[in-house]
Amino acid sequence: MSNQLTRLKSLYKKSDDKMHHFLSQKLKSYGYHIEDSYNEYIFASHKDQDDIMLVSHIDTVHDTKPKERDLVVNGAIITAPETGLGADDRNGIFAILELLKRGLRPQVLFTHLEESGGIGASAFVRDYPEPPYNTEFMIEIDRRGIGEAVFYECGNEEFQTMIQECGFTLDFGSYSDIATIGPAWDVAAVNLSAGYLNEHTYREKTVFTGLMYTVNLVSNILKNSELFNSYNYQDTSIRKNSYTKHSWGVTRNSWNGYDGYEYYDRYDEAGYWDEDGEYDIDGNYVGSMTDRFEEYKPISKSKKK
Repeated sequence: MSNQLTRLKSLYKKSDDKMHHFLSQKLKSYGYHIEDSYNEYIFASHKDQDDIMLVSHIDTVHDTKPKERDLVVNGAIITAPETGLGADDRNGIFAILELLKRGLRPQVLFTHLEESGGIGASAFVRDYPEPPYNTEFMIEIDRRGIGEAVFYECGNEEFQTMIQECGFTLDFGSYSDIATIGPAWDVAAVNLSAGYLNEHTYREKTVFTGLMYTVNLVSNILKNSELFNSYNYQDTSIRKNSYTKHSWGVTRNSWNGYDGYEYYDRYDEAGYWDEDGEYDIDGNYVGSMTDRFEEYKPISKSKKK
């Protein structure tokens, strides 16, 4: 685990520009062909690729990236209380790179400006209004928590059932890149937990065992990709295609855009993500993953990063 933790910590420390360059070079080293729209996205295809696309985003809400001295590792828990961690979504990047390191070759998309309203994803579907290759479904690794799957307005029940049978629990979320790309391409998509908690705050943490839970399950999916079907999106939204117009751009335009904005966080109310909640300090599972809170607690977003 020590080598994996070292690789993960190195991702937290990189600026967005350095991360973009690093990913371009890393993908090329694995034999990928790169379509590089700088400050928007990196799209990578491989001659031996699977018909599954993995997605994560390069940007974080934290302008200051942690240095080595800022990163605190306590068992399976990683924090950076002085700067914020940036696990949303450097954990997703780590997961994809670990899968490539295992010899798997999915289609890969890294976006910019997901936190500013999915601008990179919108640029991607502008340049690729249809899938350039056969893509059976998409997996983004950008969900908070452990073992959860969010489908947004993707209403394909067969696809949802398949993902749940692979080891994930159905949950609900607001936005990630696939909510733009999925309906534009009419390709089913899911956002899976990346093992981070308390995102967008200085209290953000990574439960490394939870991150690896997703890595291992997605590895199983890719290794058995020939068993799966192609799934269309089956959009259930009454706001069809509004995602591509940056419907979140006003309230999700970096941290300054959160000024005075209230959101509902059902987990913080009961300490769901704290050490005395469902996971102990070593990342051990101590509670029911199916517990959900019916009441939402409104809190104000802080500008603190």
